[in-house]
Amino acid sequence: MGMRLLPESARRPAQLPSGAATIIGDIHGGELWIVERADGSTAVYDERTGRVERLNTNRAATSECLAAFAAYFDPDRADEPSVMTAAQAAERLAALRAGRTRPAMRSQNGDSRRDRVTILRRRLTQIDAKALGRDSWWRICMEQIQDDIL
Repeated sequence: MGMRLLPESARRPAQLPSGAATIIGDIHGGELWIVERADGSTAVYDERTGRVERLNTNRAATSECLAAFAAYFDPDRADEPSVMTAAQAAERLAALRAGRTRPAMRSQNGDSRRDRVTILRRRLTQIDAKALGRDSWWRICMEQIQDDIL
């Protein structure tokens, strides 16, 4: 997902439209910032637009939510690329485009993608009851997962 929390030494102050905060992480190398506000809650901050979207009620919950997403993505992701000839790749691509095949979405432990999404949703809610609230960044991430974008 391209999100990471920064070590203590890399954190720095930020001024949000709603007040002071501390940058505690980044998304996609600084395209967006993860900030901790004065009340301890965390949010995603777009410095260019000034837009702020809620993440969690505290930094620990943000860290746990990141770990939950990592666990979701890890089980069925082989780090090794598939090796095939150009002809095999072209044939596979044509089949995908024609809808004759669909990528396998089962993890090595047998959980289906749908089961993993359910587990992730439950875990996020256990970590922070407001994690999937209407105005939350995580809700957008979950919508993208359900739409097979992430």
